[in-house]
Amino acid sequence: MWPGPIPLSRIYVTEGRPQDALPEIARVRYGALRTRLYSVAYAALGHKKESDAALQELIVRSSTTEAFLVAEVMRFGTSEMKPSSG
Repeated sequence: MWPGPIPLSRIYVTEGRPQDALPEIARVRYGALRTRLYSVAYAALGHKKESDAALQELIVRSSTTEAFLVAEVMRFGTSEMKPSSG
């Protein structure tokens, strides 16, 4: 069985293939989670402007109802989803 777009996008980012995560993220139907995944993938790609924009959107739209999603993005630097450097 093939994983759905959420776990598959996480796998791609973890493997250091965030560019492959982007089409999977586009398939995620839940807006807040999709925005969170985009922010992490863009950060992994080194696209700070896009990552920060996605994070800002997440904060504005979901910080009071789903603060855990914001926290996950903000801890990305030490997250298990950060691609290994070696």
